Amino acid sequence: MDNLFKLKNHAIKKSSKYMIKYNLILEDDCITNIIQTVVNKGYKIIFGDFLYDDGYLLNGHSSNKNIIYLSSVWYSHLLLYRHNIDTITAFKITIGHEIAHRKFDDSFKKTIKLPLIKSIKYLSLLSNIKEVHHDFYGCQLFCDSSKQNLITSSKYKEKYNRKQTNKEDKSDISHPSWEQRIKYAKYGSFDRGLLNMIAEDTKVSITPEIEELFDRIMAFYGEIHLQ
Repeated sequence: MDNLFKLKNHAIKKSSKYMIKYNLILEDDCITNIIQTVVNKGYKIIFGDFLYDDGYLLNGHSSNKNIIYLSSVWYSHLLLYRHNIDTITAFKITIGHEIAHRKFDDSFKKTIKLPLIKSIKYLSLLSNIKEVHHDFYGCQLFCDSSKQNLITSSKYKEKYNRKQTNKEDKSDISHPSWEQRIKYAKYGSFDRGLLNMIAEDTKVSITPEIEELFDRIMAFYGEIHLQ
């Protein structure tokens, strides 16, 4: 009970009137172990809708240095489906994705010395590359670099979120579509070939300048190969 009490007060904060008592989740050893791993890495988790217009979706956010925000629906989802292996897989990769934002984003621009943004397409290319890398990193961090787990996680969230919005799955300026993310997961490697795929999907031509940019991006992130 002492460990559960510490987790309740250190890793998770109640941030929504819709929350249910933490014990119902923390009694589950698998979820407790995931949260403990996050705590050990120096992060906290907050479930709530106060940062979201789309709190009814399986979403995450991490604007603060050591805080990972998850939509409150993630909490109820874990409560209802905590024995579903696909739920746990999607949860783990979501957390790993948000950890990647905290680990890499602050130094991304400075380290690779980005030129000035020249167009919306160029900005979309960079944002999409970051999002896709963080998917791969989250899978590497919490799912033993399993390609199938990343595919499963992407399909799981796409299916749930599509049911909630009843909207067509589309990419936007900062995120690829779920269909694209599944395609990238099936490709299985974060490498130059994947960057070329993202460039094609964001309609950015591969010029010498883009080639040089890709060199810097790969030197910054390194390759990730799923199995």
